[in-house]
This record gives sequence, C-alpha cells and structure tokens, in this order.
Amino acid sequence: MHDQILERFRACFQSFETGDVDPAALAQVYAPGVLFEDPFRRIEGRDALGNYLQKLYANVEYCRFDFMRHWQDRDSAVLAWNMSLRHPRLNRGREFRVDGASELHFRDKISHHRDYFDSNALLFEQLPVLGSFMKFLKRRAG
Repeated sequence: MHDQILERFRACFQSFETGDVDPAALAQVYAPGVLFEDPFRRIEGRDALGNYLQKLYANVEYCRFDFMRHWQDRDSAVLAWNMSLRHPRLNRGREFRVDGASELHFRDKISHHRDYFDSNALLFEQLPVLGSFMKFLKRRAG
C-alpha cells in the first residue's frame, strides 16, 4: 500500500512539468491536514499547499523531477531527487538543476512532507548580479 502512495507522489510531482497543479492529484496523495515544510515556507492543510504550489509553479516554463532512490520504513520514506527547472527570471531563462530530498510521513496518505534542498542554489545563485556573488562565495568556501 505504501508503495502506491510513493508512486502517486512521484506521478503528482512529475505532472508539474507543465506548470499545472492538479487539486485532484493532490487529494490522492495528501491528507487534508498535511503539514508541508521547505526552506521557504511552513504550510498546514492540503488546500493551502495546493495554493502555494500553484503560485510557485505559475511562471515556470519547465520543471522535471527525477527521483533517484528512496528509503522506506513502516510509515515514512525519504526520496532523493533532482529537479530540472526553467524560469524566465532565473539563470537568464536557461535550465538549471537542484538536488534535494523529500521526507514523507504517511498512513493512508501523506500527513507530513518536508523538502530539503539548497535554497541558495535554487533561487539566489540564479539571479543576475546576486547569483555571481553567491557562486563566488561558494567557490571560496569550498
């Protein structure tokens, strides 16, 4: 049964490739009171999550999640992923990639979803002037 939840989760996020967030797909994956967390937001409730994702992907020209591997136990899983993204205001409109992982807790549906990724790589490094500075700092530190 949990394999079905994970498969529906993957399918839901792969559907974001077109920038569409389907409330029916979210309802198949997430519990009504789901808690969602990422480096930018903490959101409670499936409807609020749907609104957040709709705004997040509204101007995205292309988004693809490649799920690399996952670890699973009785009522939780961690999925490692790579997101390829193209947005007109980021990276001069060229595609870029961000690695991350999603921690999921579930029973019949996902009740808690937390995403881990480098928010600098996703946002700040992709902005014209600030991005060059952020990449410079990362090279100096590494």
